[in-house]
Amino acid sequence: MTMGSPALDTATRRQEVCSMSAQEDPFDLPSQVRHARQRMLFDHVEMAMLGSGVFSVVVAWLIHDAVPAAKLWPWLALKLLVLVPRLLQARWFLRHGDQAPRSPETTYRMMLVFMALDGIVWGAAGWGLTPVAQLELAVITLSAVMGVSALAAFMNSMDTRAMACFVLPMMVPNVLHCLTRQDSLGLFGATSIAGFMVVMHLESFRAQRRITELLRLRFTSERVSRERAQALEQARLHSDARSRFLATVSHEMRTPLHGILGLARVLQQEQPRADQRQRMALIERSGDHLLSVINDILDFSKIEAGRMEIEARPFDVSAVLHEAAGVFQVLAQRKQLPLTLTVGWEGPCRVTGDPARVRQVLHNLLGNAVKFTDQGCVQLIARRDPHDDACFEVVVRDTGQGIAEADRDRIFEAFTQSHTALDRRHGGTGLGLSIARQLCQAMQGDLTCDSAVGVGSVFRATLRLPPVARQVQVEVFEDHGFPDSSIGSCVLLVEDNPVNVLVAEAVLANLGCQVHTVTDGQQAVDWLDAQQCDVVLMDCAMPVMNGFEAAREIRRREQISGRGRVPIVALTANLMANERDECLKAGMDDYVPKPFTHDDIRHVLERVMTNASVLRMA
Repeated sequence: MTMGSPALDTATRRQEVCSMSAQEDPFDLPSQVRHARQRMLFDHVEMAMLGSGVFSVVVAWLIHDAVPAAKLWPWLALKLLVLVPRLLQARWFLRHGDQAPRSPETTYRMMLVFMALDGIVWGAAGWGLTPVAQLELAVITLSAVMGVSALAAFMNSMDTRAMACFVLPMMVPNVLHCLTRQDSLGLFGATSIAGFMVVMHLESFRAQRRITELLRLRFTSERVSRERAQALEQARLHSDARSRFLATVSHEMRTPLHGILGLARVLQQEQPRADQRQRMALIERSGDHLLSVINDILDFSKIEAGRMEIEARPFDVSAVLHEAAGVFQVLAQRKQLPLTLTVGWEGPCRVTGDPARVRQVLHNLLGNAVKFTDQGCVQLIARRDPHDDACFEVVVRDTGQGIAEADRDRIFEAFTQSHTALDRRHGGTGLGLSIARQLCQAMQGDLTCDSAVGVGSVFRATLRLPPVARQVQVEVFEDHGFPDSSIGSCVLLVEDNPVNVLVAEAVLANLGCQVHTVTDGQQAVDWLDAQQCDVVLMDCAMPVMNGFEAAREIRRREQISGRGRVPIVALTANLMANERDECLKAGMDDYVPKPFTHDDIRHVLERVMTNASVLRMA
């Protein structure tokens, strides 16, 4: 399996995400603010120019009887003419300003020039068309000029320079024009216009400061939002790369490990000498330990990525407790430790939950208790809340070396143990308790610890397992199974690895099955077209046609031909959740993770054969 291609693909996508930041954010913050202010200035130019043109015509009509035509009509023509470049520039900027080849500063200066020209022409309505002695006419023209300046100050409040370039050429000449009266009325008019102009400029400064602050906040927020999105994308890419890496490592390690463990178990069944049996048992224990490490790392990765799934199906929690206690009683006896089980109820106790995860929590707690206890005893106590049938408490008490108070919280952290790497005697990854606590929390409970050095430890796991109202017959079959004789006599094994073929054939032969072996999915499809079997054991990763494609093709041909549905069980070395889902989506009925044992194959064959029988009777 090639690992370079996904890594290169992830690296390329990561570079694209990094470069996207530079492409989406080409300006610094001050430039972005200036550009936004320019766009705000141009946004209302079209409507302003239309209103300005109409208003100038109205003003000309009002004063045409009092102003000579030789002055009035050239002024009106010039006023309408100066609107054209402003209108054209605004339209050009709104359409092409973001991709304009010319510099933004050049565009801004041109706008200021056009606004100054417009302001001069508007101001001329006062000082150019109105004699100082004609007060009735001055009321009209100066009121129009001051109204236009007030409206301009409001519309251009986001940019004080733009407002000044329009208002100052309009108002300053009229201030001087009023002073030419050389009387108190002229002085009052000049002072009023000047004061009005100062107030507009002060308010414009305040408005520009507020708008600039808002724009800076907006662009800063957008930048933070983009950076957060890019960080999330980077994290997703890292997570995807890690998932692909773990899937690859899982497959590449589980496949040879399956061969090692399988061959060791096969050889132990061939009545070897005592020393050979002991060595093969050591090989098997070492392989099982490596397998547990791989499983812990995969589980921790799923939990960290938020992909740990808790199933909800009926099972007997009493049976799970007795099974776990039985397994570790054997290990405890090797150390001459009594391991006792106390259950706070009688008989079976069927609940809804994930038996595999409950079993995993028990194995972690009992495994640690036996491992770290050299003398004394280990107790497993299970209680049910009398006020809540769904609430269970499992207590594992030991008389081992204990845990220092400073280490009690740390032991639930990943890759952490209560002793250093140099002085530890028992090994381990430091993931077991971290995984166990998070599994308990996923089942709406928790895992806590009370301990004293030299006295022992007490771990309390609370789990929420709702009781089952009624039992379904198929579930009883699944829990208790059938004898070996009920297993189908004909099994099609689809596997390309010769070592795995040898192991699977030995297990199936031990179960009394007749085995036919093919090495890829296409051969399996062709074989089923010509012959029949009771169950198909299908590897997922094969040349020519993989297991998923083969399962889909088998189901398609079954529908076309009308032949009965043959159970397909996936043999997969990849325990990632997406591969399990893909197995079921492809039409497979069940899956067995590698490395598998004799009991794993027996249980899955019983399960799929039972389900197939129920479907045929339905």
